[in-house]
Amino acid sequence: MVANTKIFFHVTDIKNLPNIKRVGLIPRIGNFSQKAGVKNPVMCLFKTEGYAINAVYGWLGEEYQLNYQDEGIDPAGKLKLAILKISLPENFPLEDGKDADGEIISKQKIPKQYISQHLELTLTLDYEWEKSKR
Repeated sequence: MVANTKIFFHVTDIKNLPNIKRVGLIPRIGNFSQKAGVKNPVMCLFKTEGYAINAVYGWLGEEYQLNYQDEGIDPAGKLKLAILKISLPENFPLEDGKDADGEIISKQKIPKQYISQHLELTLTLDYEWEKSKR
């Protein structure tokens, strides 16, 4: 690790990896953000690997579950997620997130050279679980 860097983590669908490896992470208003009423493009990061994993098996996993069902995709299978390790310069502009523990917000593009794949997780999407949440 280079001196004067801070480490963060980002969760994404594994199908997004080729684009991320090509252009980096670009703040945007994605499906989850639209549903939450977010008005400005942002990139959500987590302060630790633990916060990222807890989110996947908690509220973020629920969001993936709801999103895939709302999109008409049969959630009877598995969804592969990647947890990316983000090594940012100490002076990179970030803000504390307001919606989740350990969340950090970036309004700036994160260049690809700051990003590496850290973990791969498989989330089982369960239609019966989804129906019970509505």
